[in-house]
Amino acid sequence: MLVSVIVPIYNSERYLKECVDSIINQSYKNIEVLLIDDGSNDNSEKICDYYDGLDDRIVVVHNTNRGVSNARNCGIEISKGDYICFVDSDDYLDTKFIESMVVNCKDVKYDLVVCRNYNVSSNVVKETAIPYEQTFSNDLKEDYYKLTSFLGGPVMKLYRRKIMENNELYFNELVSYSEDRVFNSMFYKHVKEYLFVNQPLYYIVDRNPNSLSKQKSLKTFVDAVDEVIFTAGFLIGDNFKNSNQVVINHCIDVISNFAKSREYDYNVFSNQVSRLKEFFCLNKEGISLKRKLVILLIRYKLLYLAYIYYRYK
Repeated sequence: MLVSVIVPIYNSERYLKECVDSIINQSYKNIEVLLIDDGSNDNSEKICDYYDGLDDRIVVVHNTNRGVSNARNCGIEISKGDYICFVDSDDYLDTKFIESMVVNCKDVKYDLVVCRNYNVSSNVVKETAIPYEQTFSNDLKEDYYKLTSFLGGPVMKLYRRKIMENNELYFNELVSYSEDRVFNSMFYKHVKEYLFVNQPLYYIVDRNPNSLSKQKSLKTFVDAVDEVIFTAGFLIGDNFKNSNQVVINHCIDVISNFAKSREYDYNVFSNQVSRLKEFFCLNKEGISLKRKLVILLIRYKLLYLAYIYYRYK
């Protein structure tokens, strides 16, 4: 069973070797490693070429700078594996990441495999955990609300490549924020059976405080609201368990994050929040009291108080 590992790369010279070494030293050897250099202007290009000559499982593509979504799409296009795995170039893998993910896929051809992760910041490693004791099925609709913190981004997963191929699934290259969540929602619609591997096997490293994912601009806020609306339609429309709770919490997370935007514009903030108001009429079972109070402020046109609360708390 071949696994395609896709690594989008842009100016990653300081940590690229650690990332690629963790991939080529996997205990599971039947892999292809697709290093997609997105027009780097540091030594990333040379590092990629070095590994290209070191291991015949590695394929290197050098592109002009078109963004991470284009790099991932390029990898999807040329991949040959039964499964696809995305690895960010500043992260690294446990030695048994792929082996632990594929070991159960020989008898049951799962469409999606998900694991837990470690968060690494300032050389401090913290294991992510399920908030409370849970049991898991192989039904994503049943378990989605239990795993929301692991299902948003493209890493820590194996995707069945045939689903992408048969449904022409790609990352939206016109969106600069939350494009991975939209991609996942489109993919999840086609998942019949999934597997959760309850082990931390992927290291997410916080190396760049100025990365796009941490920038809270008005443009990224609009993209985030677009993603919430898209994902909400998917979860509610496909009858995912506890979808109301997931959607409301996601709305509040987006609002609280972008109330702190460096681009101060209350009118834009207010207009975008108004696009989410319909979701605050959903059943609020399982929503915390603090979040219910914020929802009341928004519904009764006291958004400014909610804005002040999140911006300065």
